[in-house]
Amino acid sequence: MTCRGHDLMLTSESSSVAETGSKTFYMNRPTSESSWLNGACANSGDCPASVNNAECFKGGHCLCTPGYYYSRCRDGCVPDCPTSNLQSTILRYPFHHISGHNMETISECYTSKTAQAHCLNNPECLSFDISPPTCWLQKVTALDKPDDFEYKANNDYYQRTCL
Repeated sequence: MTCRGHDLMLTSESSSVAETGSKTFYMNRPTSESSWLNGACANSGDCPASVNNAECFKGGHCLCTPGYYYSRCRDGCVPDCPTSNLQSTILRYPFHHISGHNMETISECYTSKTAQAHCLNNPECLSFDISPPTCWLQKVTALDKPDDFEYKANNDYYQRTCL
């Protein structure tokens, strides 16, 4: 994995070196999961204050505010993600869905893994809802349509993550 910033490049290589004649510095980035993402919480104060747009989501886990992408390179939450940086990993927001913005409805969709596979096969898919045996793919996120992001007991909302 290579993560690029303004004057910083983070790679999974084992050494840290400055590039000669450049302002670019190469350094290690741990490949393990975030120390805070999906961590147990009772309220948003239990999630790191240093991470903008992180909250204790219903269900008691620290997540990005619905619609924000978790960025592994930044170990934080970002409002936008270029299509080329979308990842195959997803975050689950239990008992929620986006109402009225389905680009595709899939029957016989019994698991989140099946829904995820359909989403990854559609380059426009940013998120999906599932209520077995049906799932719905979307090219919007909860941040794009906050008024349509709703509690729904038998649904779960999933959103792709970002590099």
